[in-house]
Amino acid sequence: ADRAVLLAGISHDLRTPLSRLRLELEMAQLPEETRAAAVGDIEQMDAIVRQFLDYARKVPQAPVSEVDLSAAITAALQRVRLDAEPSAEVEADIAPAVRIRGHATEIDRALDNLLTNAMRYGRDPDSGKLQIHVSLQTDADRASVCISDRGPGVPTHDISRLLRPFERGDSARSGHTGAGLGLPIVERVARMHGGDLRLCENVPHGLRAEMRLPR
Repeated sequence: ADRAVLLAGISHDLRTPLSRLRLELEMAQLPEETRAAAVGDIEQMDAIVRQFLDYARKVPQAPVSEVDLSAAITAALQRVRLDAEPSAEVEADIAPAVRIRGHATEIDRALDNLLTNAMRYGRDPDSGKLQIHVSLQTDADRASVCISDRGPGVPTHDISRLLRPFERGDSARSGHTGAGLGLPIVERVARMHGGDLRLCENVPHGLRAEMRLPR
């Protein structure tokens, strides 16, 4: 209980000034390009604070319930607004009506982090296009959510580092900022549900992330 109160206080104290700054920027008489860049910086800071808090939070925020994983993936795709990326090519192969028992809020958090990671690092190094494949498949006892991209990828010997808190691959470090907590949070959520997260190189290049959850 004390930990929850502390985290709530930290969240309020850090994010309230960021919200106020964003409002003031949107009302200020600034060139549109300058305003957009500043708002983007604030949103990035807010996202980093949110990831720190998500990682520090040990106890799930929602009770166990039946989760429609198919619908959750569709909703996550809408939340991250891939359709707003003009160069994005998204291929989805989502098995319908796949249900699991789990913490809905934590599942949503893991899906958001997987998609955000692919959006951030998934641009083809040659064409500059953002190419992402999202799938949901099942077998007798588990559901597998797989998200792969065509970005520069990470060398095989470096992939395990992506699951360490605050670590990012070499290609991720150039031109991108973040807390390095997105994939560790996904792995924690998967383990919380008795599943796991597997990372491997995509073919011909990129990263493939598979979150496997028991049904």
